[in-house]
Parts: sequence; structure tokens; C-alpha cells
Amino acid sequence: MLYHTDDALMRHPFADLETDAVGALLKPQLQIAYGRWEWSVDTAHSPEEWYRILVAAIKKEAVSIEDMVALSAFALREQVTLFTPEAQEALTGAWVHEVLERCLGALSQEALRTPDSANLFFQGLRHYFRDHRDLRGRQVMYPIRAALTGAMVGPCLGIVGSLLGTERCRRRLEDQLR
Repeated sequence: MLYHTDDALMRHPFADLETDAVGALLKPQLQIAYGRWEWSVDTAHSPEEWYRILVAAIKKEAVSIEDMVALSAFALREQVTLFTPEAQEALTGAWVHEVLERCLGALSQEALRTPDSANLFFQGLRHYFRDHRDLRGRQVMYPIRAALTGAMVGPCLGIVGSLLGTERCRRRLEDQLR
């Protein structure tokens, strides 16, 4: 289905705006909602680079500043305490524990250094489980996304992993495995 330009603008009005301009609008809202606008500690990113990656990713999906604030929650909260029904469902398969344990065991700072390296890391996990356990991509990626973010929407898993960094990813996976 083709969308008219006006339809696309209504769906994601921030997608074509400059990331820095959107970031300037969003920063005070994040400060109010989470008490911070960035959390680059224990990642390979400077605060400004970290924030730019976050804003560039979430502006593609948001239809309002409120959406962007909500889509940023995974990166600005210490823990995942709320899980959407879809995320809860993603954490119920018989294979979930094995997937999360393997992800936890393979985590490294180098793997999560950039969104691209993190994408390769998660792709490697997906391929391992495809080849060794005959699991589909969703059966592998959805539980990891759910454990790390509490939701099934938001930036790609590579961006999520890179923005969270190794230690926060580790803690969230351990929390879910308990």
C-alpha cells in the first residue's frame, strides 16, 4: 500500500526533522519525566553521541513528544519494572531461559560498543539458535527485547543494547532470569 505524503507526515511527523532540533525539544521533557536526558555511563558513547543515537531512533516512530518520552523509557530508567502484555507473552516460551542465559553469557563491551556491532551480536545469537535449536528469529529476539525494554516497540535491538551498555543489559537479563 502506498501512502500519500500527508499520510506519512501524520504517521511520523518527526521522521524528517533534523535530529538536533527534535532533541532540543525533547530534552526538557525527558528531564521532567526521568530526571535525566541521557545515560551514557558504562557505554562507549559520549553523552551527546548517546543522546543523538536515541533521538534519531525514536523520532522515526513517534507521532508526538509524549510518544518520544515514552519510547525513551527503556534507556532512562534503572530497571524494567513494567512489562506490556506483549512483552510478558514474549517471556513465556519454553526456550526463553536458554535464550536469555546465552545472551547474558555472551555479552561484552566490544559487542555493544556501537549500534552496528550490537546488531551483529544479536544477529549472531539469532543464527546460533536457528542452527542449533531450530528457533525462529522472533523466538530469540522477542524475549531479549522484552527483558531489556519491557515492551515490543521501540528502536531496534542493536540500538537498545548499545544505549544500555553491557552492565545495564546484564542486570536486566539477570533480573528476568531470577
